[in-house]
Amino acid sequence: MNFYKSLITCTLFIAFFSLFLLSCKDDDDDGVPIIPSNTTTELTSNLSNISNNFRPDSLGYSQSKHNKDGDDPCDFCEGESSCLYDCQPVLLRLYIQLARTFLDATIQIVGEMGYHLGMLSDGSSGTHTTPEDMTILYDKTSSTDFSLLIKYNDESVMYIDMNDDEYRVMADFTKMPETEDDGSGVIDIAVTYTNADTWTVETILTDVECEEDDPRAPERFRILMTKDSTLWKGKAILYSGRWAEDDTCSCSTVQSDEKSMCFYTDFVGDSIAAKANVYTMQRDKDDFDFDDFGLNNICVNYWDIAPIFSFTSDENDCNTYLNWSERYPNPFCNHLDTAIINAEWGCDCSDYSSTVANESWGSADDWVYTPYDFYHDLTINLPTNL
Repeated sequence: MNFYKSLITCTLFIAFFSLFLLSCKDDDDDGVPIIPSNTTTELTSNLSNISNNFRPDSLGYSQSKHNKDGDDPCDFCEGESSCLYDCQPVLLRLYIQLARTFLDATIQIVGEMGYHLGMLSDGSSGTHTTPEDMTILYDKTSSTDFSLLIKYNDESVMYIDMNDDEYRVMADFTKMPETEDDGSGVIDIAVTYTNADTWTVETILTDVECEEDDPRAPERFRILMTKDSTLWKGKAILYSGRWAEDDTCSCSTVQSDEKSMCFYTDFVGDSIAAKANVYTMQRDKDDFDFDDFGLNNICVNYWDIAPIFSFTSDENDCNTYLNWSERYPNPFCNHLDTAIINAEWGCDCSDYSSTVANESWGSADDWVYTPYDFYHDLTINLPTNL
């Protein structure tokens, strides 16, 4: 379905970061861009350590590889309905790649801004106006402790805060000069760094405007990634307000609780195997009791998928048509095999990694947002001052 393919377009936001950096970039006398100094070497090195080891090898398969049965790969769940399940490992890999892409943009931003701050002494603070009429407020304690707030038309468009082992980048693409006419989305990237094997990265994107070529696409997501020694854990949430609408829907179609979809995915993995749960819920669910909302129960919980898959709104018809209740119980396991996707449903990876099989999923509080909260209450507000 286009719902999944459209996730790839989120990476285009990185281009907006790059456009902004070019507006702040200095050249040498020959017109060659100046390479950032080592002012923020420690910060960029820490962030690069995360990026270089962002996901376990067990989730390192290509998005285009065949599934374990040798069928054609699912095009992000387009075509046959079974791909909604068969492509879940691909989607998990995509979520992780999106988070890493935004992290890599953060590395660019930190390095670039660090160059400009490198010309200032520790303890400096002030305001700078660019030729593009952007105002930059800065406050530098040291090369590992500084903050910047960038404004355009007196509205905050980007906020950067580096504080030794906690890093934050926020941006509002609807207000940036290069993207204010056709950009959308507000992003918040928060990193906590202890060392190369112990870190947390949280990426939140909200307020993505509807596109007529895919009105069922997600308008917000949250991806939490953590690493502790040899284990990776993660949680991803995606929200679409028109997921269960048929192909006649458009951006003018009013969103509703009944036709909405919140995908919740959590995983635990090491270099050998990774296990994952996938839950589907409507946006009015206001608790973390997810046990009965696995994909195998979609025919019980999700009557409004009928228009998508061309069968009547009857639970028995749904199960007969899809046979999902028996085929796809949580969790699925993907073990290390770089050639193919090896997702096995109803498997906790105990045959491949006892470490992964015995590891807990973490507290339900780590989700932070119930489906209700994720839709109704999640907002990203950039600071108005330092």
